[in-house]
Parts: sequence; structure tokens; C-alpha cells
Amino acid sequence: MLRALALYTGPLLPSLPYEEWARDRAAALARLHRQVLLALAAEGETAPKNGLHALLAEDPADEPVGQACCGCWRTWPQSRGPAHLHPLATRSERSWA
Repeated sequence: MLRALALYTGPLLPSLPYEEWARDRAAALARLHRQVLLALAAEGETAPKNGLHALLAEDPADEPVGQACCGCWRTWPQSRGPAHLHPLATRSERSWA
């Protein structure tokens, strides 16, 4: 899965967002990219952290991605993790304790 993640370079043909033939394939690849990021995060990999952060920026209401970001935060070194995710992780840990 790490190889698949490395091969994804972003949205397919972003210059043609309204072309039906490209839109369907682009949406399918974006869904697959999201699934790979979530699967890697569930396995404890730190590689998907930037991708998860980008997905959360696109859709802040995406709960599975938000949970994955909070879960990954605990495995990231303090100096390297996104600073704004720390309060979310802390709050999440308190609510489940």
C-alpha cells in the first residue's frame, strides 16, 4: 500500500473538472487514495499523515479521516505533528477515558 500511496500524485486531470469521462475516474481514484490512507493509518503507519491532513482540510466534517488524524497524532513525534491536531487528540482521549 505504501507503493500505491507513493504513486498517487493528486487529482486526475484537474484542468478538466467538468469533463464527464474524467470526472468519474478522478472521483474513483480519490476514493481509492482515501481508502489507502485510512488503511495505512489503521495499521499504525506514519506515512499517511500529510495525506490525511490534506483530506481533512478539504472536508473537515469527514469523521473517519479526523479520527485517523487523532490516532496518528499519538504516534508522531511532538515536533513533527500538525500543531492544531494536538488539542483534538487530547480532547478525544479525555472523552473516552
